[in-house]
Amino acid sequence: MNELFTVRNFHEAHPFMHKNLQALKFEVANRDKNGLMDAGAIIEKRTGTNKRHSILIDRDAYFAWLKS
Repeated sequence: MNELFTVRNFHEAHPFMHKNLQALKFEVANRDKNGLMDAGAIIEKRTGTNKRHSILIDRDAYFAWLKS
């Protein structure tokens, strides 16, 4: 089973992958353009009637995306 992280937790687990948390958030915000969604690295989880959704990062899919 793949390990899922919130954006903040992913940054905390891998602090040297991005200059800062904002850089990771920018990458995630552009997930449709940079291929993260197509790679399955980003999971959008709807939470009830809330219009916003939770974003989770699939660590294994993220690293596979980096290698591609």
